[in-house]
Amino acid sequence: NTDLSFKFPFYGHDLSSVVMATGGFLYMGTFMHKWLTATQYIAPLMGNFNPSLNDSSYIRYLDTGSSFTCEWSQLHLDDQVEVGSFTFQATLKKDGVIIFAYKNVPISLSLVGTTQHPVKVGLADAFYVDEKIYGNYYRRTIYEYHDVPLNKTYIKTDVAFIIEPLPTCNQLDTCDGCINSDIDFQCGWCHSVKRCSDGFDRHRQDWLAGGCDEKSGELLCTGESTSRNTGSGNTSLGVGGIIAIVAVIILLCSLAVFVIFAYMNPTSRPGLFLISLRYCFRKDTSASAADNSDKYAVTMDQDSRPIDTPPAQLPYPDSTEA
Repeated sequence: NTDLSFKFPFYGHDLSSVVMATGGFLYMGTFMHKWLTATQYIAPLMGNFNPSLNDSSYIRYLDTGSSFTCEWSQLHLDDQVEVGSFTFQATLKKDGVIIFAYKNVPISLSLVGTTQHPVKVGLADAFYVDEKIYGNYYRRTIYEYHDVPLNKTYIKTDVAFIIEPLPTCNQLDTCDGCINSDIDFQCGWCHSVKRCSDGFDRHRQDWLAGGCDEKSGELLCTGESTSRNTGSGNTSLGVGGIIAIVAVIILLCSLAVFVIFAYMNPTSRPGLFLISLRYCFRKDTSASAADNSDKYAVTMDQDSRPIDTPPAQLPYPDSTEA
């Protein structure tokens, strides 16, 4: 575990420390468990490396105050020593940019890795959900909500990748700035937790506990949205406005009568139409991020799914922190 001299924004969350793993990746989580390779990582080249196979192998880092670089040098794969040594770096910049640089990659990554030790290149983040079992004991489950897998066929000697972060909702700290944001996310402000989010970040459990999935649709900021249009013009409705209001009331009353009749008579034409409409507009309840919600400037799939490993079970709140 290494402390950073600056706050590194990872998926919009300011992190102050990283864990340098011998397996060719940085663990970015705040909670230590046995499944560190599953998610919450920055992996220039995650593999089954064993530094003890070569006396010249080392892992070192440099923190300049505005960037942090970790280098994995002359590492051999534990089960493929004969292919040669790997040397590569990952650099984290203060503005959130991530750079992967490869000095020596002796073999195509398509020929590396097994089902027990797959090779990963990219980054991923997750949120935790704590469920109380009994007393002060909780079951913690990890859900990956986003990942950026890079094409391993492009990884070779003397190649570098620059991964630039996109603005995220959870970086917006005011209600007005949240609901008026012009970014590629459907940001919503939740008054109960005083936070902006698209619903998928490390604070998801607090977001759900505060009922924010429903409340974030209420785009009213106390003392802000009511004072935006404060022109001194005449605010009277006029005859046209009154007619429009009456027409809307009549329309709503007619719709209410239609719905009540359809509900009371499900075999009638209105009833059958209402049933078919219900199935056409059924809400997707899967835990997936909004469309076009890339959190980094790379094309990727976005879905929230449980990690295919047993969840860590341990006492809480006396959990080990990274």
